[in-house]
Amino acid sequence: MSHNLSGQVAFVTGAGRGIGRSIATQLAKAGASVGLMARRREDLDAVASEIESFGGKVLIVPGSVTNQDDVVAAIGAVIAAFGPITFLVNNAGQSKPYGKIGTADPLAWWSTQEVHVLGPMLTMSAVIPSMIANGGGRIMNVASMAAKFIGVESSAYTVSKATVVRLGEHVHAEHKDAGIKIFSIHPGSIVTDMVKTSMADPTAPRRFDHLDPNAAEAELLRVGAQAVELASGEFDDLAGEFIDLEKPLSQSLSEAKAAKA
Repeated sequence: MSHNLSGQVAFVTGAGRGIGRSIATQLAKAGASVGLMARRREDLDAVASEIESFGGKVLIVPGSVTNQDDVVAAIGAVIAAFGPITFLVNNAGQSKPYGKIGTADPLAWWSTQEVHVLGPMLTMSAVIPSMIANGGGRIMNVASMAAKFIGVESSAYTVSKATVVRLGEHVHAEHKDAGIKIFSIHPGSIVTDMVKTSMADPTAPRRFDHLDPNAAEAELLRVGAQAVELASGEFDDLAGEFIDLEKPLSQSLSEAKAAKA
């Protein structure tokens, strides 16, 4: 089923590579105007060129999701260019440092909390007021199945992703009556550039060695298509839930309805 997102305005963080890039391009192909944020301008330029090649509307806004001034300026620029943001995607991420608590660098550990938790907190704080003023909107926070287990020597990542899920639950409880739909998602185990870095790092736990790099392109396309489905409103009944995107959204919706019956 194809979805027409014409008239929608999306803002995607971590949009320069991997999952963010796929989400941004698929949203643009569906007709949404897209603002792209990441730290590396050259990566954003490449994504923007791809989107412009098929006639999509795009604005690049380099910056850090952990810098409030960068976030406010970026969101302001996107609103000025395209109008109010209707679909926010918090995707920026990092995985390091590795190591047991007590040996891992605590400040490096905290920087991962900043990217995964402070980043979405800043973007949502900047976007939610205008969403409320315009009758609602949708937010997709990229979490991970790692939020659900203890990752020995990977606590920087797992703790931050668990917090992302709980943060989304709070947004749902506080703003569902104002029309804000929030989805915390597990995109799947995909060999992105970040995962490749982890696979090559001798200090990283060997949790990625079973993954097939050849499957990455198809998996990235899947996540991008599912982001379009969530932006469309077809699966708004999943708002507030933690969603495993390795299952079709239709299956997750059926399971959620059965659990509530």
